[in-house]
Amino acid sequence: RVDLADIRNFRAKFLLPDSDPELIRVPYAGDPGSSPADLGEADLDLEWAGAIAPHASLVYVYSLNVMNAVGYAIDGNLAPVLSLSYGLCEPMAPRSELITLQSWAHLANALGITWVNSAGDSGGADCLRISSSRGAELAVDSPADIPEVTGVGGTAFAEGSGQYWNDTNNAHGGSAISYIPETVWNDSEPGYPAAGGGGASTVFANPTWQTGPGVPNNGARNVPDISLAASPYVGYMVSTGGHDAIFGGTSAGAPTFAGIAALLNQYLVSTGAQKVPGVGNMNPRLYAMAQSGTGAFHDITTGDNIVKVTCDANSSNCVAGSFGYAAGPGYDQASGLGSVDAYNLVTGWRAGSSARASASVALQATATSVVSTDSVTITATVTGTSGATPTGAISFTLGGNQIGISPLTGSGTSASASITVAAAQLPYGDNSIVALYAGDATLNAASGTVGIAVTAVTPIIAGLANGASFTQAYAPG
Repeated sequence: RVDLADIRNFRAKFLLPDSDPELIRVPYAGDPGSSPADLGEADLDLEWAGAIAPHASLVYVYSLNVMNAVGYAIDGNLAPVLSLSYGLCEPMAPRSELITLQSWAHLANALGITWVNSAGDSGGADCLRISSSRGAELAVDSPADIPEVTGVGGTAFAEGSGQYWNDTNNAHGGSAISYIPETVWNDSEPGYPAAGGGGASTVFANPTWQTGPGVPNNGARNVPDISLAASPYVGYMVSTGGHDAIFGGTSAGAPTFAGIAALLNQYLVSTGAQKVPGVGNMNPRLYAMAQSGTGAFHDITTGDNIVKVTCDANSSNCVAGSFGYAAGPGYDQASGLGSVDAYNLVTGWRAGSSARASASVALQATATSVVSTDSVTITATVTGTSGATPTGAISFTLGGNQIGISPLTGSGTSASASITVAAAQLPYGDNSIVALYAGDATLNAASGTVGIAVTAVTPIIAGLANGASFTQAYAPG
């Protein structure tokens, strides 16, 4: 739970419009109270998302478990942009849990929601923790590793001898003169990781839209997608607990980019490009823009997110080594596509013929009523208006839980994906199966539904057997 006085102090300090966030506690999930360990994180998110998009309406959803808050925000379609600054290293997360989170992301995208997530602060070894060699291996952070989530890494200013600041701040607290050159954020020391997360997922495959110069040919989903300033040495001022503090890390980049996404939505609606806000999964368009010359990204070509582990003579079970990646031209696993030029990103989002077109999803089932011992095949057909064949995959869900995923195949303007479901997987009664299409480089997200009724099998008793001899015997009459 946050203290609105902190939010008000921050907005007053930087002359932002008065605007309190709406506070929503997930019902029936308990009251978490105020956690000192989490208060700063919440204040950072609310204050900086609101600083980037000063007139945006902010909704803070909280619960005893942060993922309960995420699910509630998606199910309620509370806003077109969702920002999350928590994560877990991928090898420590059960695969089933990651697949469930992906189904949430599919649903979010189909509703037009953009999910932005920090990519972690332990460089290329996301499981590595301070003062321990445990987790010394290449690993990425989740949920940033989910293809339908935009993962945000970290950069640091590389000013050199350049002059990029005025001697005094203006009324809003600003003093930057121009764009400041950047390198990959890495303040790590042996045993103390402090660098932007990145690398290759071992759970999620390479999405069709993640292409372009520098993207590894490793068949995996690579993160981060983009990066923003993360070093606490030139950090983010946050009002928290009644005083000001300086924050850093990719937890700062996530709400910052979420604010940019909110500005994008506002721009698209105000210019008539869309009737309602919501662009869903931004990733396909981001990678297309990186190759289209829109100037939406500052390519980060120096630095790395490598963290080092050293072992002394008395260390046991210590794995020494260097884990991470170097920056380079184009995409890299240290900074993604680079940092964002917000103006060029927003104004160039739908420029020219690269704008994403609408799509529709139609569902068919081999039967709409089955008994519990049978199975049913469900086929989703995606039809787009871009002229290109839809690519990607369909996630089939029931009640928000994924029951199957299948790649699209087809030609022309349509493509299909099918799964076969055992009726025993479905509850008795009427079921609404939802097919979620997350979109691709040319098509927006879409969804479709089909109803399937499941009935119990009525047993036919042919006779009774003697429980001792197992010989058939019928009761009198």
